[in-house]
Amino acid sequence: MKFSTNPVHGDIQRGETVYQKECSSCHGSKGEGVTGPAIMNPSALAHNTDEFIRHAIENGRQNTPMLAFKDKLSSDDIDNITAFLRSKSLGWSDETPVLKALPTLENYIINKHGDDPNFDLKDGMYVLSKDLNDALNAKKRMVLLDTRVTSVWQTAHIEGAIPFPYYADLDETVAGIPKDVQIVAYCSCPRAAADHTINRLRKRGYTRTAVLWEGIFGWMNQGYPVRRGDIEGVSD
Repeated sequence: MKFSTNPVHGDIQRGETVYQKECSSCHGSKGEGVTGPAIMNPSALAHNTDEFIRHAIENGRQNTPMLAFKDKLSSDDIDNITAFLRSKSLGWSDETPVLKALPTLENYIINKHGDDPNFDLKDGMYVLSKDLNDALNAKKRMVLLDTRVTSVWQTAHIEGAIPFPYYADLDETVAGIPKDVQIVAYCSCPRAAADHTINRLRKRGYTRTAVLWEGIFGWMNQGYPVRRGDIEGVSD
């Protein structure tokens, strides 16, 4: 069964109420997992679409203790729980809505007025997830490039990253990116596509460049947050 990547809309506050009543005894009041698995960590939410989450609530999971709620909850409340779970993509306290459009040129630079991160690069090329996360939390000025295909960027990306596919025409994609800002690229390989992109940029004089050492999956496995996009009609 193929699930849509479109969002499921619902009443988040109502969803939290129903979740706490029907789901928290197994999955925890903050989705941390009790007898059931943790369902509010960034990796789980990033890799499961809204439709998949909704289907699991409605129909249960075969060969697991997860029961079907289609005969217990209304369709609206299943939507509400799904919307509530998705609202926690960046952690329990974050209520920021998902992105609605591709980033525009004026939004390429994160923290435009912040300080330079001054990364201590591994082998002159690589930045560790911890150092990148610290720099983001400290509001450092940089550009993040997601070198995977745009549809995968939609599924999950580091907040603030722009879709920058490794095969793209650099004459088009580097427009608007200054050479004096720190650029960090990542992929899921964990580094092949990002290495390729950064090497191409360096040949064009972009020397303030780095690659995320662990890739986005390593980033998520360490518990760092990701953002799920919400864009209809994305093409690669």
